[in-house]
Amino acid sequence: PVGDLLRIEEEALREGYRGLRCGGIISWITRKDWKPFFTYEADVSRAIQGRRVLALCAYNVTQCEGEEVFGAFRTHHYSVAKNARAWSAFE
Repeated sequence: PVGDLLRIEEEALREGYRGLRCGGIISWITRKDWKPFFTYEADVSRAIQGRRVLALCAYNVTQCEGEEVFGAFRTHHYSVAKNARAWSAFE
């Protein structure tokens, strides 16, 4: 899957696009899937570093506990989160 993402980015660049934008909604994940999923997320994050890829991942924090939320923050270059009143950005 990570290789597929890089291949699609290369195709987009060959076709004249400035890069690749992609996204995923992570509402399907279960508690037992978190650890292997974050390993995958870290692999993707390393692979796209310095490339023309912008990936946006949406997590449902009502399905997460503190460890999973902080895991998401750690595996992404930038994160945004909203509390009851305002959005915050984390780098």
